[in-house]
Amino acid sequence: MHVCRDRNGDGTLLTSIWDTQNGLVNLFFYHSFGTTVQFNITEELDKGDHILNIASLFPVNPEFERLSSYITPFNRPFLRILLVILGGLLTIISLVFIRVLVRDRKTGNPYGIIMAASFLSLLLTTYFFVLITNIGIYYFDAPFRHFNSNFISIFSYLPFMLLLLIVPIMFFTIRFLKNERERSWVKGLLIVTNLIYICSIVGFGYWGLFNVLA
Repeated sequence: MHVCRDRNGDGTLLTSIWDTQNGLVNLFFYHSFGTTVQFNITEELDKGDHILNIASLFPVNPEFERLSSYITPFNRPFLRILLVILGGLLTIISLVFIRVLVRDRKTGNPYGIIMAASFLSLLLTTYFFVLITNIGIYYFDAPFRHFNSNFISIFSYLPFMLLLLIVPIMFFTIRFLKNERERSWVKGLLIVTNLIYICSIVGFGYWGLFNVLA
């Protein structure tokens, strides 16, 4: 028996068959049963404490190579820090946008993009938190369904929403940038927001969050 998920090929890492009468162990690696490595338990115990690189004992396994090079916030701490930074930046920009809208009483076109970006950024910040706290998102089918949290399951549709909205967001952003009466720093913050959206879509694509047919 073994587990092999379609999305990334991950699953059972090691399978072992024990011959207790003869003191032998046959080891299979990464649900590939065409090759085995046999160990003599007595000989291994006589060696004392030692460490083996199991992957190096077997032929190159393309599925395992792909999995071992797969980057997520759970095996690359800098990605987790980056998501926290981006989420904090989006939150600050959203609060600034809301302050601009309230203080200057900006309504209607072209300021609808500011309001929409504020709302979407706060949603995306929340999703970043989901990404750094739920490892299953990177390995189970998309959209991810959490076993006991409808909140997380619903937010797993946010990448699709962002993908659908990115074109109109960029269109209205360009229109906003052409408004000569608007302050340049507000335009700059909106450009930064759009860049974060685009980077997020690239990251979501790499993690397979759009692969509904996988």
